[in-house]
Amino acid sequence: MKKISSFLLFLLLAIGFANSCFAKPNLKVKFNTQKLYYAMDDSSVIRLELHVNILTPNGLFTGTINKALFQGLPYHLDTWSLANGPGPLPPNPTITITDFDNSNVDQDLCGPMPDGWNCAWYELEVETGTDSYGCPWLANIWATSTGVHGIYNGPVSHGSICPTVPVASFDISWSKDRVQNDMLLNIASTGGVVHTNLPTYLMESGKLCDGSLNDTRGSYCRYVSQMTQLTSQGCTNVEGGNSNVTAVVADSSPYDQTLSNIAVEVNTAGTGQFTTECYFQYLMEEL
Repeated sequence: MKKISSFLLFLLLAIGFANSCFAKPNLKVKFNTQKLYYAMDDSSVIRLELHVNILTPNGLFTGTINKALFQGLPYHLDTWSLANGPGPLPPNPTITITDFDNSNVDQDLCGPMPDGWNCAWYELEVETGTDSYGCPWLANIWATSTGVHGIYNGPVSHGSICPTVPVASFDISWSKDRVQNDMLLNIASTGGVVHTNLPTYLMESGKLCDGSLNDTRGSYCRYVSQMTQLTSQGCTNVEGGNSNVTAVVADSSPYDQTLSNIAVEVNTAGTGQFTTECYFQYLMEEL
């Protein structure tokens, strides 16, 4: 199941005045059979690096594999470390390719790709080496392809053997104190470029879902934050012409209070006023 929520970020800028910001939200998969989509270039010669993040109640563990992979052979991660949390570091997992397809794969499954790239997939079996992770835990795996056309990061594959965590009670807010769907952002015009940062927060049942807490609720908050993806739909000037505003989204660590941070850049050069709308879409997934 997927829950889609939308934010409308509304910026009104008048030179020598203030501008405002308005946000409006509409607001058991086996780990050992994850399907990973990745990109191959048309030369069929690429260097593939797998990134593995495993989030458990004890921490966020991260690793990589950077070698040629062959079907049926188990591979330990080349790197394996504790990124956040108390630990301890569990045994180094192994990954085995059980099936693959690198021809006639729907391009859309790999996301929007530039010319010269083709979609492919591996089916992966992951052996964690321990059964003491505890729930909730989540494995995120994605691939970076490097070829003659450059570098392409494929979509993230999620896996878990824990019970489903329903997302119906979760929401997204501009405030960490309450569910707040609108806000006023005051920016003084400088005649140049103005920068500001807008944090967003994950809320559950109307209260902050704080991933920085090392308790049961914090564990589930970190889990849902890792299953939440924010994409920018772009900014447009209502009056027409090129947008004077850009907004770049950066995901926060699952151990942060914030869900993401939106870096807003406003070009205040010139006179008069303009209205810009920036659209963002959150996708919350359930396994």
